Amino acid sequence: MLLYLHCLSNYHQHMPRQERTKHTDSELKDFLNTIHGVSNPLMIQSLEKSRRNYILKSTKDYGAGIRQLSRLTGVSYGVIQKL
Repeated sequence: MLLYLHCLSNYHQHMPRQERTKHTDSELKDFLNTIHGVSNPLMIQSLEKSRRNYILKSTKDYGAGIRQLSRLTGVSYGVIQKL
């Protein structure tokens, strides 16, 4: 299903974007364990910064929300938002 961005101006074309699917916390934990080998999401805080950012970015690209990732991993909302 395609969603279109809404705006008040009629002077440009809207680009379609794909609908993001939401994942449950247990699905994200399984993703982190299977793909990245992280058995406990809170362990991500103690990883090297580059590895931590790689894992967070790939999980975000997988469809996790920023607040959800922050809640599961303990990494601040601002850090995840900047990735």
